[in-house]
Formats: sequence, structure tokens, C-alpha cells
Amino acid sequence: MRWDLAQVATRLIAAGCDRGPFMTNLFALRLCSLGMAVEATGVDSFADTIAGGDRKRIEELLLPVNGIGPKVIWNFFLLRPN
Repeated sequence: MRWDLAQVATRLIAAGCDRGPFMTNLFALRLCSLGMAVEATGVDSFADTIAGGDRKRIEELLLPVNGIGPKVIWNFFLLRPN
């Protein structure tokens, strides 16, 4: 939540997730967007919503995050343990 786009991109590269400038920066942007959503909601509230079973609340929480669309949400629920 505290890192800017450049810091996230640098850490992705250091972690071995270097997919070239465009893709690495895209991943960094998406991670920053997720961090902002967690920060705005609060870590505990965010985690509680994700852990809960209310599909509508989870969609409302995640769909505004850059890179998360309806297909990602569908896959999230498909792969989620019951």
C-alpha cells in the first residue's frame, strides 16, 4: 500500500517477475490499484469481505480494482474452496 508504481515495478523485477517494461509496469499498476483499494477499505474489512460468502459485496469490492473484471471474479468463485 505504501509503494509507488516505480517501487512495485522494481520489486517485481528483483523478484524475477520481469516481463519487459510494458507488462511489468502493467502488473505494478494493478498491484498499486489493489493496494489503494485495501488501504481505502481497511485491511481487516477487506479481508473479511473476501473471506465472506456475499458475492455482491465481493464484486463491489474487487471490480473497481484495475485489472479485475467479471472474468476474474468468475474465476475467483470457481476456484474458491467451499
